[in-house]
Amino acid sequence: MPLIGLLLTLAAAVWTYSYRLGPLLVTRTEERCRLLEHLRAGGRFLWRHGAQAALLEAVRQRLTARLEYQWPHWRQLHPAEQTQRLAELSGLSREQVAGAWQMADALNPHEFLLVVQRLQQIDKCL
Repeated sequence: MPLIGLLLTLAAAVWTYSYRLGPLLVTRTEERCRLLEHLRAGGRFLWRHGAQAALLEAVRQRLTARLEYQWPHWRQLHPAEQTQRLAELSGLSREQVAGAWQMADALNPHEFLLVVQRLQQIDKCL
């Protein structure tokens, strides 16, 4: 009888303290950063380190991938025909599309934002 009582007591103690096993949950007092804040910080970092051309190329690659998905023969078109189709689609002039598509890199923040806005306008029209 005493052995059964001891085993029941031991089982009750293990059951009671089993919820305490493992690490305690830490309450977070600081606010978590949102994804957009991380993207902005990453963009600022790349801009400070002169990676404007890499940022523009990433936007262009995303747009090219989307164009190739929607029109499988996109790469086979002549660049002038590509520019014409993008101008018709987006409502921009051919010069604006060509400037956004072919500009090597933007020298100042205003030019950079203008090129990215034009590329985004083309992307939204797809």
